[in-house]
Formats: sequence, structure tokens, C-alpha cells
Amino acid sequence: MREFEERFITLGLNYRVIGGPRFYERKEIRDALAYLRLVAQPADDLAFERIINVPKRGLGDSTVNMLTATARHQRVPLLTATRLMIETEDLKPKQRTTLRALVTQFDDWAYRAETLPPYQLVEQILEESGYMDMLAADKSAESEGRKENLKELSRSMEEFETLGGFLEHISLVMDRDSADASDAVSIMTMHSAKGLEFETVFLPGWEDGTFPSQRSMDESGRAGLEEERRLGYVGITRGRKRVRISSTQNRRIHGLWQSAAPRASSMNCHRTLSKSSRPAPPTVATAMAAVPLPASTRPTRLKASMKRPAGNGPARSRPRARAVGRSPSKANWWPAPSTSAANPAATLWATGSFI
Repeated sequence: MREFEERFITLGLNYRVIGGPRFYERKEIRDALAYLRLVAQPADDLAFERIINVPKRGLGDSTVNMLTATARHQRVPLLTATRLMIETEDLKPKQRTTLRALVTQFDDWAYRAETLPPYQLVEQILEESGYMDMLAADKSAESEGRKENLKELSRSMEEFETLGGFLEHISLVMDRDSADASDAVSIMTMHSAKGLEFETVFLPGWEDGTFPSQRSMDESGRAGLEEERRLGYVGITRGRKRVRISSTQNRRIHGLWQSAAPRASSMNCHRTLSKSSRPAPPTVATAMAAVPLPASTRPTRLKASMKRPAGNGPARSRPRARAVGRSPSKANWWPAPSTSAANPAATLWATGSFI
């Protein structure tokens, strides 16, 4: 999602994120960026106030207020005021030890920032600061998603050679005014798309490991794959007119290019497209009008559609359209017309509005 957001900003396209904040507005991303800004710019007081007790370091409001008062009195940044306070007896021994360790860490990170690539630096900062341990101890449903977002942040920094260049890029991205987003592209996850419909839907990243998710298959096995298949059905049925599915041939992960061939069979995508998303025409007449079949095939297909069902029920002169959600294997679809090169219109109709 992050790559699409940055691409839309580059192209000047308005967009909105449904079901959550934008990538760089998420709490864990802002926390990581605050660490990076303070490493690059020790005078950034807003970044210092954000991370001084994230993760928890046992520093209360009284300690922060004391540091703030010292910084104002000495007219120095908060990080400099902290250096001054740890050399005095104004703080309790435990707080003084904690702040001295924090200052030492920032000095070390600033030294490493001169030689390390930015994506390696942020990984080390998150580990050594205890931020990743904090997320590991968090048993909420959002914890795994936050760790994945931080991994995506690290991947986004691979193309930058210096920390300063990355922070400059981030400032341009976050400062962009998006108030006039009435006519905008909507970005969302599969879960957030439930119950919504759009004229055109784009479904990127349909390859093994991405969708279906490798983590879901590793943790839940076949049950996880079934859940991914249900999500795929949700995504496909969100489009009223057009649904476009795409995948990558190669994907860059942790600086290395990896082959990512599409695996539609693992999602039973062929079954979904051939039955679940093919619209059933309301009548035989409209179907025949929409797709002009060769004259020699019309009587045979019309006769097949009027075949008497099993038992003594009446003959049906038109197919019954079944409600979305019923088993596709039991749907009584209109027989698909010929898909030969001589009848290209039939091929388009046979796959519905999927292009």
C-alpha cells in the first residue's frame, strides 16, 4: 500500500485510505520516524517528546517537565538539556541511569548513521531501543500488522543512500495537502472492502507469498488458504464493471530480487472467474442479442437450455440466476458460447465484465 501512496503523490493523484490512516500517519511509523529525525537532527524537540517514553522507560511527567524547564532556562534543545541533567543530582538515580543510557544510544546511532545504509540503521534502532520487544509483548490483534508496517518502512528505505535524503523525501510526502480529495482513488485492504462496491477494482500482488499470504498458510495451513480464497472472492465481487488482477514477475525483498511468478491455481482463480464472477443474463433473448452466435449453433444451444430437469418438473425456457454467495458449482448458467477466434465477442461475454 505504501508504494501506491507514494506513486499517487508523485503523479499528483488524489487518494484516500479506507479503513485506516495513511501509511506514514500510522503510530508505529511516526514513532520510528521520530527516532530517525532525532538521530539526524538532535535539536528536534517534538521527536524527543514523542520517543522519550516509547517504549516505557519509567520516566514520568515530572521528569519530562524538569527536562523541559531546564531546556527553556538554558535555551537549549531537550536532548542537550538531558545531557546536562544527568550530570547533576536533580534527578533520582534510576531516572539518571535511564536517561544516560538513552543519550549514549543516540550518540552511537548518530555515529553509525554516517556509514550504515538507512534501512539497516532503522532496523538496529528499533531492536536496540526495545521497540520491537514492546510489539512482541503486545498480544493484541494489531501487533502483527504493526510489525509488518515497520518491515515495509525498512524496505522503503532501501533505495536511499543517506538518512538525510530519506527524511527529506518523507517531509515532502507528509506535507502534501490532500484536502481536495473528493474525486480520489480509494485504497483499502480486502477486509475493509467488505460491503463496498466500485465501478472498477484493481487487485495487485496476486502471487504466492503475497496473496495468498505466506504467513496465513504457515500458521493455519489449509484453513489459512481457504480464508485467503474467501478474501479473493470478496475482492473480485467488489467490481461492478471491471476487475483487474495483476502480479509481479520479480519482487524486491530486503534488497534482493526474488522471483514471484503468479500462481492463480493456488487460489482456484480459474474457478472463480469462470463461474462466480460470470454474470447470468436475465433472459435467453438478451443473451442471444448480446452475443450473435453462428446460425448453426443457435438451435442446439437453445435446445440445451430447455432440457427437462431430473424428475417430473416442467421444462425451463430460461436459466435461473442464482444469488451471489451460493455454491458456484450448482449455478445453472447459460451455456457458454463458442470461444473460437471467429467469434471474439463470445469470449468477452463468457468471462463477464472481467478484463
